[in-house]
Amino acid sequence: MNGSALSFSAARTAPPTGGGGLEKLQLIAERSKNGKQLSESEIQEVGRQFESLLLHQLLTTMRRSIPDSGLFGDSSAKDIYEDLFDQHIAETVSQGGQTGIAETIVEELRRQQSQVVPSETASVFRPLGRETLDYKAIQQKENLIKRVDKHV
Repeated sequence: MNGSALSFSAARTAPPTGGGGLEKLQLIAERSKNGKQLSESEIQEVGRQFESLLLHQLLTTMRRSIPDSGLFGDSSAKDIYEDLFDQHIAETVSQGGQTGIAETIVEELRRQQSQVVPSETASVFRPLGRETLDYKAIQQKENLIKRVDKHV
């Protein structure tokens, strides 16, 4: 394997979050997994970086769907440049907050975080439903539907 193929491979798999972005997200995810509350700035950062990653994947997929004109040749340098360009565009758009993706992720993270139980011995998440399911009532409704279907 030559050096250019290795650098191309590294550029294609690098996250579009700038230096150390993936490591920072992994640290935040580890804290969250352990039931620790994330700060508001960490939640905002996760939302923005997720949006950037999603937009980068979208741009990369869109670029691959366009036939190559051959104008700039077929080299790994061109591929790296295009990937870096897509990465920069994704970061710029996500910093502008125009898509609403980051805001949606932030809202969901806040909602999930509000469900975290403070006790370390208890389950990490509370049930989403407030009531337990009444299986007898469900069974009765299913039987009623079956009877109606027979007569129709």
